[in-house]
Amino acid sequence: MKWFYNLKIGRKLMIGFAGIAVIASMIGIYGISNMNKINNNSAKLYENVAVPMSDMAQISSLFQGERAMLRDMVLITDSAEKQKNSDLIEANDAMIEELANSFEEKILEESNRELFRSFKTALEDYISRRENVQELALSGLNSQATEALYNKNFKTSGETVQNTIDELLARKMEGGKMQDSSNNDIAVRSSFAMTILVIIGVFLAIVFGIFITKSITKPIYKLVSAADKLALGDIGVN
Repeated sequence: MKWFYNLKIGRKLMIGFAGIAVIASMIGIYGISNMNKINNNSAKLYENVAVPMSDMAQISSLFQGERAMLRDMVLITDSAEKQKNSDLIEANDAMIEELANSFEEKILEESNRELFRSFKTALEDYISRRENVQELALSGLNSQATEALYNKNFKTSGETVQNTIDELLARKMEGGKMQDSSNNDIAVRSSFAMTILVIIGVFLAIVFGIFITKSITKPIYKLVSAADKLALGDIGVN
């Protein structure tokens, strides 16, 4: 390190400040990197869990509402009201399809994709049976429509759709919990690592400061000592 001792004081100070700045920058870069990782994971949690769960929850609500409207359609006698309910049911179908497409785009796991396909199949089976009930009700065949509405197979079809919706929601909820747990783990590890890095950074800054201070003061002490000797008449001092 002789080269360092031979440097001018200004250069030594510049090197010292630069070294401390490098240490601080490394700590900052590490912290920012982990913050970005947490932010990205939070965005994925929202996009791949919160949004799909909202879509599927709306599907569940629309599906239950549709079943209630079908029941009312069979029970009421006014043909205009029957047609109104039938139109609302068809509108529900369109909204369910749109939400289902949105949900499908956010599916990441193959097992969930397979379950979603089961949901689509069950929904198609339900709709085909429901349309038969609608046609009977619109034709004024209320007794036949009532019989079809309370048919065991039709009831089972509706329950299968709802159960599949519930399972999709449960899986998304579980996936969200896992992602949230992962985010918490990253935050804890980052906090611990940042604390260690700060301690190391402070330690290195102190050591570096002492080293620079000694490199500056040591020549000064030698110069003062030489001056004192010269003052006493020692002309052989170097």
